[in-house]
Amino acid sequence: MTDFLPNASGRAIAAAAITAALAITAMFIVAGHSDRRIIQMLLLAVPAFATLFIRISNPAWRAVRAVVVWMIGMAFIADGATRFYLELLYQAPPDSSVVLTAIANASASETSEYLQTSWRPLATAVASLVVAGSLLALAIYTATQATVIYDEPKPKKSYGGALKFILVLVLLICALAYLSKPWRRLHPVVYWTNWHAAYSGPRI
Repeated sequence: MTDFLPNASGRAIAAAAITAALAITAMFIVAGHSDRRIIQMLLLAVPAFATLFIRISNPAWRAVRAVVVWMIGMAFIADGATRFYLELLYQAPPDSSVVLTAIANASASETSEYLQTSWRPLATAVASLVVAGSLLALAIYTATQATVIYDEPKPKKSYGGALKFILVLVLLICALAYLSKPWRRLHPVVYWTNWHAAYSGPRI
């Protein structure tokens, strides 16, 4: 589908859409983290969105990539939203003993009572996730469609070389983040897997 966007502006629109997708994710990262942790999380999130710059001619593989990038982005968004919710209501991180103990020992009746008394903030949190997920999907879709026209002849004046250099430099910095074990543990997929293991441990 090469007529989705004007050929001349495809690269710029793709870059803008990818920036928008990262910005949406960054808002939730900032909401759920603080100080140096924000930079660490951003560096862990960037590589997934950077793959949207890569040209993929096969429509099926483009769709697969879009879904994977969306899922990774939503992992960071859900992570930030959950942390923000817990900090706002309980002033505690997800892996605190207070949160783990409360969840591990909650009975069905206690859970039902909690949902009845806290449905408003929970509904707000869910609504924010739905809106963010929809906007993220739109940004990723736009970027994916825009990259299709990269195969068109490039104009004589192109800043592609500079953009590639910047992208490679950023990815090298991100690679250092993934090489650091303490940083890797912050990735939402790893963090919440470990959190679930702790939550599934012996109950008091």
